[in-house]
Amino acid sequence: MGVHGTAVTKQSTQPLPPTYPGMVYVAGGEFTMGTDSGDEFERPAHKVRLAPFYIDINEVNCEEYLSFVTAEHHRLPPGWTNGSFPPGSAKRPVTGVDWYDATAYAKWAGKRLPTEEEWEYAARGVNGGRYSWGNDWRPNAANAGDSSAQRLTDVGSYPGGKTATGLMDMIGNAWEWTASDVVAYPGGHLSSPVPKAMKIIRGGSWQESNQQATTTYRGFLKMSGAEDYSATGFRCVRDANLRSAPSDTKTR
Repeated sequence: MGVHGTAVTKQSTQPLPPTYPGMVYVAGGEFTMGTDSGDEFERPAHKVRLAPFYIDINEVNCEEYLSFVTAEHHRLPPGWTNGSFPPGSAKRPVTGVDWYDATAYAKWAGKRLPTEEEWEYAARGVNGGRYSWGNDWRPNAANAGDSSAQRLTDVGSYPGGKTATGLMDMIGNAWEWTASDVVAYPGGHLSSPVPKAMKIIRGGSWQESNQQATTTYRGFLKMSGAEDYSATGFRCVRDANLRSAPSDTKTR
């Protein structure tokens, strides 16, 4: 005789995304990248579809970068002495690194640099604000513009500007390297050719105005050999493979 009145709930077979320390999962999807009201590098607004990925909550700080330098015997950034970062800067974003330095760190950490599409999607979210918190400038939400501390600050020092997913300092503090070359957007046009060996940087730094420290503004720098990298750092991403468990990663 059967048992009556027992409901059987079918369990979902959709795997939950694994978690990684210090990273946020960004679900894939379509978003509007760029803006029709910006400069020629930001125009036109266009649709982009991305696969899921993970991105660091914070910019890579000096303490974390030192672990890489020590393990890999990598060169020190300018201004570092006696094998370490300047006193008091442990939690500030590492700067003075060129694109190859940032790429080497990301590889060592089992990650990679974000494409500028991934960076912008993470910074803007589905709703596509001009800033990481919305369309209107918010005082004391970023180390930039009229809220700048006039220097680099410890990562996460402006919690009022975090994204909906909890990402810190996507606007201001330090520019961030991406993996992307400098090209015109689909349907767009650049009035003059861009020099070779350039990569896109995003987010602005403590030196930028409210108009340049946005989610759509595109800066660019030579991959190596530029005169000044002192305001440029980076954060990393990793692909989201929901069919496998997290692999071992280096402790950061």
